[in-house]
Amino acid sequence: MSAEITLQAKLQSVKNNQTFTNQVWQKTQNMKTTLDMGHHTSQIVSTSKEILSTGDVTLTEEHFVLLYNRDTTNFVDVFMRLNATPTDVQSGRMRPGESYGPVRLMQQTASYPSLWLQANTAACDVEVVACDGGDPTA
Repeated sequence: MSAEITLQAKLQSVKNNQTFTNQVWQKTQNMKTTLDMGHHTSQIVSTSKEILSTGDVTLTEEHFVLLYNRDTTNFVDVFMRLNATPTDVQSGRMRPGESYGPVRLMQQTASYPSLWLQANTAACDVEVVACDGGDPTA
């Protein structure tokens, strides 16, 4: 099969009769395996840091993640945990109705690096889409 993974991105800002936008960027590629095709779920994120649930997607290989904050009031911070110490680096914030990604994440060694999520004041519903990293040359 071909074109099993499709990534798209666009960012546009408009103010004072000026528009700044990029062309819609799109890339398609093949999956590497038939085993870890994908995972799509909702994860309820609390005000304590929680590890991102990616289901059966193999994290010891490169993989894609797309997150969407379904909450209408609260934001969710995204952290990259680098080691068991733990050393956490904030890598993003999803305001209500915003997404994080899609991003290609590196393969994990001994469970690191890993993504962690934390809601600011109340539990938030975050949509999670994950799949294998595919073959970037395809």
